[in-house]
Amino acid sequence: MLAIVAAAVAGLSLTAAVYVYVASERLIRRTYDVPLTDLTIPGDSASIAEGRRLALIRGCQGCHGETLGGAVFADDFMTGRAVAPNLTRVAREYSISELARVIRYGVRPNGEGVQIMPSPMYYHLSDADLGRIIAFLRSAPTVDGAGYEFRPGPATRWEMARGEWLPWPEDILLMGARMPAPNPDDTIRYGEYLAQTACTECHGNDLTGGDGGSTPDLRIAAAYSPHDFARLMQTGVATGERELGLMTIVSRGRFSHFTDLEIRALYAFLRARAGVGNGS
Repeated sequence: MLAIVAAAVAGLSLTAAVYVYVASERLIRRTYDVPLTDLTIPGDSASIAEGRRLALIRGCQGCHGETLGGAVFADDFMTGRAVAPNLTRVAREYSISELARVIRYGVRPNGEGVQIMPSPMYYHLSDADLGRIIAFLRSAPTVDGAGYEFRPGPATRWEMARGEWLPWPEDILLMGARMPAPNPDDTIRYGEYLAQTACTECHGNDLTGGDGGSTPDLRIAAAYSPHDFARLMQTGVATGERELGLMTIVSRGRFSHFTDLEIRALYAFLRARAGVGNGS
């Protein structure tokens, strides 16, 4: 009798494992019909230098490595293995239209969705900013590095089968129309653009926080003076001389490259969002 029960349990476990594998593979191989669009890429040195600054703020080097040669994003049995690819090669192997689509919409040349690159944060990038970033990526010296990998482990496949993990194009399909190109003279709207294209990776598309409460609603910026907010962006040091873990790391590596004008616009938008004046 025990042998029969054990066999039944083993059979059910195998069936469940097969279901999880098939469901997760179907999700990984799902394709998206997002058309390619033309994008003008500048070639002057000033635009390329600005593209490098914009790429730093958006975290390209944070995932793909300082030389953009690719880096291991995760590698353990339960989570699986994910590798951010060598951008110095990808930027040359993909057409400009393919680069723009994978960055903005999370759709690879074969139509499959990306799994780990936060494309929703790049969705609203203006043509000018995205063009400069691509110009920088294509100008970077070619280096040896890793190719793209996404081999989910059991825990990740289980999340996929349960619908708790979706490719980024699924989120982007729900985001509506892209924002108009920003006018820096429109301080609030410019700050909104910066927040949507630099902060949503951690704080969510609605900026109310994410990861189960580990990142705060960005209305918290209303508690900062202009000086203290600028200091946080530039040095990672919060009020009370505090360091804030990931925020401190991101500020020092990415947000320290914001200009003073950008910091003022971001601050003004976040204060306005909290209903606290114009942030001046």
